[in-house]
Amino acid sequence: MADKKITQLNNITGADLADADEFVVVDITSDETKAITFNELKTAFDTGTGFVRITGDTMTGDLSFGDNDKAIFGAGSDLQIYHDGPSSHSIIAESGGGSLFIRGQGITLQNADGSKAYFGGIGDVATAYYGTSAKLATTSTGVDVTGTVTADGLTVGSATGVFPSEAIQVRGNDGTSGYINGLGLGDANDQFRIFADDTNNTGGSIKFDIRNRDRLLIEDNGNISFYEDTGTTAKFFWDASAEILDLSTGLTVGSPSNPTSSKAIVKVADSASAIQAFEVTNRVNADFVFKVESNLVTGGSTIAKPIAFMTSNTERMRIDSSGNVGIGESSPLGKLHIKGSDTGATASAQGNSLVLEDSENGLSILSSTAGAGYINFGDSSDNNVGMIVYDHSANVLKTHVNGSEAMRIDSSGALLLNPNNSTRGLKITTTQGEALGSDTTFDTIGAGYGKHIFKTDGTEAMRIESSGNVLIGTTSAYGTTGTTINQAGLVYSSANSDRAGQFDLTGNDGEIVRFTKAGATVGSIGTSLRDSQTNFYIAFDQASSDVGLGFGHASGTGRAYYPSRVDGSGVTGAISIGTSDYKYKDLYLSGGVYLGGTGSANKLDDYEESNFTATLRGSTAEPATLITVTGFATKIGRVVQYSIGFENDNTTGYTGSLTITGLPFANNGGRAIGNIVGYVGLTFTGTQSFSVLGNGTTILEAFNISSASAWNNSTHNAGTNRYFWLTGTYMTTA
Repeated sequence: MADKKITQLNNITGADLADADEFVVVDITSDETKAITFNELKTAFDTGTGFVRITGDTMTGDLSFGDNDKAIFGAGSDLQIYHDGPSSHSIIAESGGGSLFIRGQGITLQNADGSKAYFGGIGDVATAYYGTSAKLATTSTGVDVTGTVTADGLTVGSATGVFPSEAIQVRGNDGTSGYINGLGLGDANDQFRIFADDTNNTGGSIKFDIRNRDRLLIEDNGNISFYEDTGTTAKFFWDASAEILDLSTGLTVGSPSNPTSSKAIVKVADSASAIQAFEVTNRVNADFVFKVESNLVTGGSTIAKPIAFMTSNTERMRIDSSGNVGIGESSPLGKLHIKGSDTGATASAQGNSLVLEDSENGLSILSSTAGAGYINFGDSSDNNVGMIVYDHSANVLKTHVNGSEAMRIDSSGALLLNPNNSTRGLKITTTQGEALGSDTTFDTIGAGYGKHIFKTDGTEAMRIESSGNVLIGTTSAYGTTGTTINQAGLVYSSANSDRAGQFDLTGNDGEIVRFTKAGATVGSIGTSLRDSQTNFYIAFDQASSDVGLGFGHASGTGRAYYPSRVDGSGVTGAISIGTSDYKYKDLYLSGGVYLGGTGSANKLDDYEESNFTATLRGSTAEPATLITVTGFATKIGRVVQYSIGFENDNTTGYTGSLTITGLPFANNGGRAIGNIVGYVGLTFTGTQSFSVLGNGTTILEAFNISSASAWNNSTHNAGTNRYFWLTGTYMTTA
């Protein structure tokens, strides 16, 4: 055979497999392939372990069968043992023509865990069990029964003779009657008999007799007859078809010979001296008495007991020992207690004559459509001094107090107080145009009495005047205390030594008060959160032109007010103070003003207008009385502007360089050059005269200069009618 790959080999079938056929195996010990015949392979399996041989073998482990996989015995598969999957039952079945025998010295059928037995047998005794208790066992003479036997029939002794000597006989050999007989101590006169009679083939009846006297007859149609003392005539008869108890011959209880002097009593009692549980008493021309009582043996005293009424073995009503009646309640809380379910509530002493108890409760008073329902309250003077009436003819609910109608709810739902008083009444109506009353009207009845007064604890708290003004805490409009709301919408509030109004917003910050015009929002007052602190704002709101003013905390500046939006948030560069048409008058600041920025260089922190004394000086000689004038200076921030004028002065006595002292602020910005004009009184050689203010000084010096030359001091030209004018600007400290 040519070489082939394993995948190219043909499959071998059972029909082609012979004992001499060879298999290729791998010997992992010597790491080589070897050939083994099919017969050698079978021998290896047969002599090895871990396999079950068809010729017979021993199992050392479990043999498991799946649902409906069977262990089958017999050539015809007669005996089968398996577990039925769909029904979850385990089955041992003999499906052949023979019987199934289970043999053993002792055999017991038990439940799954072996805790209970159903049937057992050992030796000659077979026993049936209930649980672990034997109930029926066979003996050499019959069976022993533990417990009660319920059977369709029972025969004791033989069925011969009319009255056999056996104690109990059930017989029907003649097809018409059966008997249960009893004898007392061998005396035939003590005999009793219960027998069934079907002589006429009408269905039969059961009769009880004692000493051959009929006492009770039960017919197959349900009729029942009780016989008089001779046993010949039925005196007490129950007609089952008519459901009537026939007492046509009468029922006498007590003394029939003298009924007027004795009680007719029907009673249930343990004994004459024990508890009398029930008694019905009547005497001719006397009251009918129905009572329950207890007559105690010890002490001789009488204690009343309750009367209970039951249906379907459940108590429905009770009259307790104190005379209270409970319906659905065994311990009534009042004279009449009607209970549907327990609420845990108790009745008050003033409201316990009638107690109605249920999780949801009600009382129905039913009348005709033209009639009326009444609840009356009366006393010894007037049996209806108070009354609640529902008049069905007009569908109105009326309340009467002190004999007169005081309140009424009419068919429209309006509430009328004093409805029959033409000058003192009040009518309250509501319009049910929506799910809730959309309009409620309080209207006075009678002209000239249009005032509503509301009181708490006898003191007036609010009133509505005939003008429509609402007054709270005051009896006159616009008083020194209280609140007035008029029909025009004005709210006027006044308080004495206290705030007259307060608006409180809880929770998140936001609007506290909103202002509207014709329904549109125009402004609001509220709070906003800024740097984790609550600020207060007042804002105007109209489209994108919202303008507000915030008060509170500002970053880096502490307390401040600032421009804001309508929600109280700050805004920069969008809101002006004043307009070209409407300007503020004065602005008072104790600090500075930042212009064009927020840096220190943008701060204008000072503005001063100063009057100061300017003194004319000479460097060589001066008169005894120096000439002085009032100068004017304006300081804006660090910038100082000054103006000095000496008018028509006599400068005789001044010689040398001309200087002027007295500036209010020292120069702090290098030499400052100013203007000086001298009329006759100034001598200089240059072509231009000017003043110089040295750094750190407040002294103005007169200088002159010519083109392409150094400056020189200007000197006095003393004499009368001399004039000097000086102006300039310089920088000082902040």
